[in-house]
Amino acid sequence: MMSRLSQLVNLSDLPPDVEQWHFAWDPLVGWLPPWLWPIAILLLAALAVWSYRGLLGPTRMRYALASIRIAILVLILFILAGPTIVFPRERTEPDTVAFLLDRSRSMTVLDVNTNTQARTSRDAQMRTTLGDLTTTALSEIQDTHRVAWIGFDSQSTELFPAAMTAETQSQIPQLGEPGGNGTNLGVAIDNTLTALSGRPISALVVLSDGRQTSPLSPTLVHRLQSEHTRIIAVPHGSREPIVDYSVATIEAPQKAFIHDRVPVRVRIDRQGIAADGRSMTVQLIDEASGRILDQQRIESAPGQDTNQQHQLVLTGKPAEPGMARWRIEIKSESGSSNDLLADNDAETIEIDMIDRPLRVLFIEGYPRWEYRYFKNMLIRERSIDSSVILLSADRDFAQEGNTPVTRMPMTAEELDPYDIIVIGDVPADVLTPDQAEAVRTHVAEHGAGLLWMAGPRSTPGTYQSSALATLLPLRTIEQPSPLIRPTTVARSELARRLGMLDLLRQGRSAWPTLADSSLGWTELKWIQQLEPAMLKPAVEVLAQVGESIDDTTSGAPAVITHMRYGSGASIYIATDEFWRWRYGHGELLPEQVWIQLIRMLGRNRVELANQAALLRVDPRAVEPGTPCTAELRLLDSLLVQSAPQEVRVAVELDGRPDRRSEITLLPDATLAGRYAAGRVLDTPGTWRFTVIEPSLAHLGLEQDVQVRQRDAEFGVAGGGSADWDALESLAQQTGGVLLTPDQISELAKPGVLPNRSVRIPMDVRRSLWDSPLCFILVFVLLVGEWVGRRLIRLA
Repeated sequence: MMSRLSQLVNLSDLPPDVEQWHFAWDPLVGWLPPWLWPIAILLLAALAVWSYRGLLGPTRMRYALASIRIAILVLILFILAGPTIVFPRERTEPDTVAFLLDRSRSMTVLDVNTNTQARTSRDAQMRTTLGDLTTTALSEIQDTHRVAWIGFDSQSTELFPAAMTAETQSQIPQLGEPGGNGTNLGVAIDNTLTALSGRPISALVVLSDGRQTSPLSPTLVHRLQSEHTRIIAVPHGSREPIVDYSVATIEAPQKAFIHDRVPVRVRIDRQGIAADGRSMTVQLIDEASGRILDQQRIESAPGQDTNQQHQLVLTGKPAEPGMARWRIEIKSESGSSNDLLADNDAETIEIDMIDRPLRVLFIEGYPRWEYRYFKNMLIRERSIDSSVILLSADRDFAQEGNTPVTRMPMTAEELDPYDIIVIGDVPADVLTPDQAEAVRTHVAEHGAGLLWMAGPRSTPGTYQSSALATLLPLRTIEQPSPLIRPTTVARSELARRLGMLDLLRQGRSAWPTLADSSLGWTELKWIQQLEPAMLKPAVEVLAQVGESIDDTTSGAPAVITHMRYGSGASIYIATDEFWRWRYGHGELLPEQVWIQLIRMLGRNRVELANQAALLRVDPRAVEPGTPCTAELRLLDSLLVQSAPQEVRVAVELDGRPDRRSEITLLPDATLAGRYAAGRVLDTPGTWRFTVIEPSLAHLGLEQDVQVRQRDAEFGVAGGGSADWDALESLAQQTGGVLLTPDQISELAKPGVLPNRSVRIPMDVRRSLWDSPLCFILVFVLLVGEWVGRRLIRLA
């Protein structure tokens, strides 16, 4: 019975969950005031009565027919008003809580203290936090909110669908290893807001260490504020900054002599602010034996600024020939790991150790004191094969040295065996123009070293017209005046950085002792006064006068200078009195000065020895977009004579033919046999430069350059330290809060995650004007009126 009644009023297909209902009208009629309905019904009744008032027939019958007409008119008015039965229903659209999980490489940093002595990574801490969330608050959050999981580094990726199934509601996403090079929280937030646009958002919960390679824009913060979207920050990592030391650059010779003090110049970068002072030790270790060759200490004061650089020089003294592998390593003095990142604490270099003596030709004008001690040192030193020529000696005098000679070398071929030429106080006219040119060419083109030992008679004043004038450090060739009084000598800051003139006495630096003029023996009584203004622009000062001479000098006069010249180099010494240091410690200190200077010149020569040509690309380790210079030197005279107009060089990335290109080296107009060109390398990897010029390809010349992607995660201010303050500031600006990882369960507490769910009306409406019941009523009333009219014989 009820089902038939439901069909009459269009209610047969109602959803089973509807219970309450109410009556409603068409919206066009619903705005009419209620008092109009009685008036409309009275008017219709009056119209119906008036229509039967003048007709013939029984009075009762006419009133009955008028009543039926009234019912018909009211029913028509009812139908026109659009009667509807409304069954109220609504649906709640839950808001979304988006968890933004940092997947950048900085999350691998081990700076989270645990109950054990070892530290754990930020990523491991995050996984623990998510595990705690699963067991405590996640199910409660999902009872009233939808949950979305977003992973981000420099970009963002949805880790889990926002619409979860019943089977996955209590799960967290499967996380891979963090490895993104860069952190852009702004992109992650913007992409999340865009993906969830049109849906209510409760809050964004950010689990990150706070490090950002791209700062948040004020526009994005304003958008969060205008949309009332909170940021709830859950920072990971240590809030207390941990300093990170890294081996940034290493400079060392490619070849060196055994028993030589080989300098290794290292730059150590320090990032981060130390809450307390700590010390690190930089060690030079021989990988073959594990022996520590040298070490230096780095101190950090509490609260020091970030991005500091420490320039160190470590020296090793190899004993075995062959390829040596040395490791530069940063270690904590306490033995525990106080450094933030371990993978940038060590680098390895290879140096080819040569076991042959340096060939030195020493030419001196007369037997002064410095000559005697210097000559004896050359003969005594096993790593040097010397030939000595004393010009003032009698015809019958037997020239000294390990390999005595009877005359001056006359040609370039006779000079070629010598790695270093030492010219004492020798008049320039002793060397013929051809001999002087041969010496200049030997230095410029064959990489030999020239060591000048100044004297009061001839050097350097007589070399104004000599071809060797270009190898002197002076702008104008003249005989400098001596200093007015005895003085000490001090090592320059440049020499300290280069690891040169590292004089030792009883295992400690001798320079503090040499600066003490009260000892007497530390003062040199004759030094040429080489003012800084007298030196050529490219000249480097390795040692200088240690005491102020007068008030007119503009800087300390130079004592030892160094100057590159072509493939070789020239060193000028403005005194001949290092022998006086014998009075303090015998031959120890003078020998260290001379041997270090000789070996400095010899290392360059040994790199060029027995090579027909040399290809160099500098620098060898660069960041993308850094220009490199490729230089080719032809060392064989036959190659120089047949040198091509230009040299083709192939440049290939990681052995991939599709990343192969060519550059053209152009000749140097000032130096025969030298070619150079630049190239910008923009892709990380190993780039190999190979000479493919047909006339030179058989030499197999190649050089590798490492292009290292700049570490966007750790190469910004603050190093790799977690930035809790940045996350706290963002949370405060958006009306959110900061929770520590241990407080993650507080997300389920009332008020932490705002309820921004939306109720959406879904009423069920059934109109009555088109229902069968209305049709039946109208039909019955019309038929009834028609029958009544027929009974009283009305048309």
